[in-house]
Amino acid sequence: MTVSSTLELPVLAGTRRRASQVLSLLPNDLSGRVVQLRGDLLIAGSASFADEIVHTVLVERGAQLLAVASVSDREFIDALRDRVAAHGVDDRLQVYPAKEVCVAS
Repeated sequence: MTVSSTLELPVLAGTRRRASQVLSLLPNDLSGRVVQLRGDLLIAGSASFADEIVHTVLVERGAQLLAVASVSDREFIDALRDRVAAHGVDDRLQVYPAKEVCVAS
């Protein structure tokens, strides 16, 4: 997997507004791209933050894959899985164990 863009999650990922701020660093068209979401610093993330990430990256901007790495908050991972299922894009989420790292190009 070749990562096209990497986003670092904030320490507290709690609101849609904060997710929008993080997402502002990405191009508007992510067609065919792999977006890596890194959570090395994340302490807690909310379901609304997860929903905004999934909806924007996979549904609106059309990324091929959202690769989540270094996230130890299991509830946030569960929220991401729930939201990709709700949006019908559950085949486009890959979660790596907290200690595993995605390879960036």
